[in-house]
Amino acid sequence: MDLVKSLRKKKKKKKKKKKKKKKKKKKKKKKKKKKKKKKKKNASPYDDDDDDDDGDDDYDDDYDDDNDDDGI
Repeated sequence: MDLVKSLRKKKKKKKKKKKKKKKKKKKKKKKKKKKKKKKKKNASPYDDDDDDDDGDDDYDDDYDDDNDDDGI
């Protein structure tokens, strides 16, 4: 019985750690989106050279979402 209880406790601890990591990632994504929105309003669309460092795939996804929100 002790072995089963110890295994169950280990599983619960692992789940808690994963949830904490996910929360941190969500906060970082929100901050990035806010920065990109500010950049897009102030800068011309041809100034994408700075955004290449962050990753083209992520930027393209956010760009499409922003257009939907603006109603363009």
